[in-house]
Amino acid sequence: MGGGVAPIDKFIRDEKDVIPKGASWIQARVTKLDPDRNTVVTEAGQAIEYDYLVLCPGIQIDWHLIKGLKEALGRGGVTSNYSKDYAPYTWETIHG
Repeated sequence: MGGGVAPIDKFIRDEKDVIPKGASWIQARVTKLDPDRNTVVTEAGQAIEYDYLVLCPGIQIDWHLIKGLKEALGRGGVTSNYSKDYAPYTWETIHG
């Protein structure tokens, strides 16, 4: 979206809809990773063995921690592709 390839609505999907068939989507915090045994342990204590593992650590957006950033977003060339609210403005700013 930020690169002007397509409108934002082409990129908004439910996460469950992009999980490949045959993959297990486990939404849990991992407290231990043991690649020698192909095992992860979740915060709840569940040990999960795997053949292939994709870890998605997620993202925490804390714009309020940078003074003035939250108020500046979306104008004056200040933007972010990490938000559907501001990604369209990225292309608008680049394209001019």
